[in-house]
Amino acid sequence: MTKRPSYTERLMSLPLGEEHFFTLNGTAYQQFQNAKHRLKKSGRATFEMNVVVGEKKLRVVRLT
Repeated sequence: MTKRPSYTERLMSLPLGEEHFFTLNGTAYQQFQNAKHRLKKSGRATFEMNVVVGEKKLRVVRLT
């Protein structure tokens, strides 16, 4: 049995203000966006996310 990654838990584990990079493969981009939206909607956290141009990486900074 394989455990699916929890994008919500991964985002919540990030320290405030630190920049982190995640490799994008498969549906990872959409999953990160979904988790970001759920966390913002629930008022738990907000994030800044940008795709790194020319690389398959997502830059994430936890703002709150």
